[in-house]
Amino acid sequence: MSESRFLSCVLTESILLLVLGLGMLILPKITMISFGLMICLSFIIYGGYTVINALVTKNFSQHFILNIILGIILFVSGILLFTVHVLDIMIIIGLCGVYFILKSRG
Repeated sequence: MSESRFLSCVLTESILLLVLGLGMLILPKITMISFGLMICLSFIIYGGYTVINALVTKNFSQHFILNIILGIILFVSGILLFTVHVLDIMIIIGLCGVYFILKSRG
């Protein structure tokens, strides 16, 4: 890749990020809704993955039951946040914090 092509890619990326950042600042409700949907979908997908991974690797995992419980909590909270729109970004941040605390089991 030539230097001018690399610089044009960097410039394009910078402009795109600038437009997205300004859009997030100008339209905070749409940003909150889209961020909430992304977090909900990631909770659902990662929760399902955690449960399936725990079941597949149950002979190799130290914390088999804990992984299944965390996966179920993530999956259910993702569905709950997806269906109940009254729960907003503070609940998502709280759930992420609790998840990271539980997942950091050293």
